[in-house]
Amino acid sequence: MNIEAVGWHDILVHSLAVTMQTTFENVMVLPIAEPPNTLGNLVLLASERPLELEQDPVPPEYRFSSEYNRAHAWDNRFEVPDGDGAPILTDAYNPVDVWAERINLVAREQLHEYFNAPGVGW
Repeated sequence: MNIEAVGWHDILVHSLAVTMQTTFENVMVLPIAEPPNTLGNLVLLASERPLELEQDPVPPEYRFSSEYNRAHAWDNRFEVPDGDGAPILTDAYNPVDVWAERINLVAREQLHEYFNAPGVGW
């Protein structure tokens, strides 16, 4: 699952991970963005078997290549511990839409800042 969050340890990331842990034995988070406290994408993997990655024998030379991103994400992977306090999402309790609005606001603010066009912001 690919998600966008504000930071590697956003409540959305942790809640999705602990929810996935109710069904899957192995759940891992692979962060793509740097630094760890900014808006960016993360990939959540879930499996019944241990998750492994075959590493290339030579580190990737090009920083923005898919090989670099794969190695970066794997090298920074983490698991969310059971019982870390993040809520398990259910049909009766699912505030993802509220959390997504917060993330969307950060994304829009960064977009406005990037283009810095008069009249674009509010």
